[in-house]
Amino acid sequence: MTLGRDGGMDDDARCGSYSANHDECGDGDGSAGKCCGYSNQDELWRGGGGQAADLYTIKNDELVVNVTNFGARIVSLKTKDRYGRVGDVALGYESVSGYSAEKSKTYFGAIVGRYGNRIRGGSFTLDGQTYQIPVNNAPNALHGGPHGFDDQMWTAALFPMAWRWTLVSKDGDMDFPGR
Repeated sequence: MTLGRDGGMDDDARCGSYSANHDECGDGDGSAGKCCGYSNQDELWRGGGGQAADLYTIKNDELVVNVTNFGARIVSLKTKDRYGRVGDVALGYESVSGYSAEKSKTYFGAIVGRYGNRIRGGSFTLDGQTYQIPVNNAPNALHGGPHGFDDQMWTAALFPMAWRWTLVSKDGDMDFPGR
């Protein structure tokens, strides 16, 4: 697996192999290390709140996957077709602004949540207490409400042959209980 800054399939974007025995891109504790991703400071990868989003590229001989910490989403997935032509098979946008400007959310490539699917009427009962959460798919709450996990900046940690995305949702976030 090769990690780099750019979604192309050329060697210029490669920044180092990553395996259980070779830790060039990280220090083995899950930190991103020196070359596993980058924070692009131009307008392409700024989140809805203006902060820069990270864009990571994961490569092997068959696939190139671009992921961002904005919504912990797959931005693109490039592979060869049966004729050897490389194409992107994932739906997505060229920049964070494409995702954050959607009037009718598509959730392209994102982690949805705190709840996947609809909560009827935006209301549920947990441990005897009824909670009313914001409705964003009238008359229901869809995928955690109008500012779900797809709109948040996640923390990425890279381990040998694995990624871990974390996000802390505080008690009361979008009127949901608990942490």
